[in-house]
Amino acid sequence: MRRQIIADKSFILLWLWGEGSHWENASFFDFNNNVIANGGIKFLEENYGNVTFKVDMTGVKGANGGYVTGDFTGTPWKIIKMRDEGNNIYSYSVNIPEGITGGYYFLKRDSWGKRETVPAECALSWGENRQYSIPQSQGNTTLAVNYASCDEF
Repeated sequence: MRRQIIADKSFILLWLWGEGSHWENASFFDFNNNVIANGGIKFLEENYGNVTFKVDMTGVKGANGGYVTGDFTGTPWKIIKMRDEGNNIYSYSVNIPEGITGGYYFLKRDSWGKRETVPAECALSWGENRQYSIPQSQGNTTLAVNYASCDEF
């Protein structure tokens, strides 16, 4: 416990995690200062691969650029504007832990109601979204498809 005197008044500073500690320690260490095995520091041990999502928007009526969303954008999912590469090709790159499988889809506008209808044969995530799987030790991965189609390019 720490004691400090300010303006002739005495008070005790109580720290939840001990003297000289900080709330962030709760994510990494237990009360005996041991690293929590599956705590917040675990992410430092993971290998990340750079994943590029690409979509060809050629012929898509009412499109105003390319947008993507998926579980890699956080909870709840967020709509991300993609980079215009020219010739109706749009891309977005993000680092995702290797060995992860998740869902995503493209949108033709920055609006939830403007999502693509993913064909059943490639709607492998919850029966309506595209699925990505990031293999172990692969490094960079590119997923390039035509909008509302299973065709890759």
